[in-house]
Amino acid sequence: MAAADVAEALREVLGETLDEERILDLEWIDSTIRELQEREAQLLASLHDERALSLQRDAQSLPALRARGEWLSSMSSEFRELRFGLEAATEHSSRISAHVRRLHTESARVREVRSFVEELVALEACGEAVDEALGRQDFGAAVERVQALLTADAAGIGAEGERITDGQRQLVSRLEASLQREIDAAAAAHDEARLSHMSRRPPPHPTPALSPPLRRSSTRRLVSG
Repeated sequence: MAAADVAEALREVLGETLDEERILDLEWIDSTIRELQEREAQLLASLHDERALSLQRDAQSLPALRARGEWLSSMSSEFRELRFGLEAATEHSSRISAHVRRLHTESARVREVRSFVEELVALEACGEAVDEALGRQDFGAAVERVQALLTADAAGIGAEGERITDGQRQLVSRLEASLQREIDAAAAAHDEARLSHMSRRPPPHPTPALSPPLRRSSTRRLVSG
């Protein structure tokens, strides 16, 4: 290697410019090489120490990292279990809601049936009371019982409601027929006081026998109030 090349290499290593005379000084070169070797050994030792210290720190932090990893894994498992639990709870809640809706529907139906039964009982009792009142010719009491029954609401209960309204119509028809017979008898006898009592108003003056249409109107007025 030429002296100039040696000078350039040393300049790069040492960071300084060397003159040609110094480059040719073998003792100086040997001394410089030894210094460089010592510096290299120091750097290698420092790197070794740093590496050992880094490995030691890694070894010390490894259990904590492993524990953190296990904790994260357990948390993931708990989250999965919690999700499954929430899904199961939601499904159970949906079943309960459907069951409650069915119970509500059945309860409403039971109330309707109960109301229907009560109306049937009232209808039968009213029929007996009307028959009893007609038997003693207490037409006012018979009319009152029928009017109270006519306020019953049988709508929305299907065939059962139709049965109730049929019973109501039958009672009204029976009462109308009885009243009509009584009015006809009073008209035939020209009994003005009796006719006035039947129509629930005092007679303004003596009247002749009522014609059949008028008699029917009077009967309707008695029943409808």
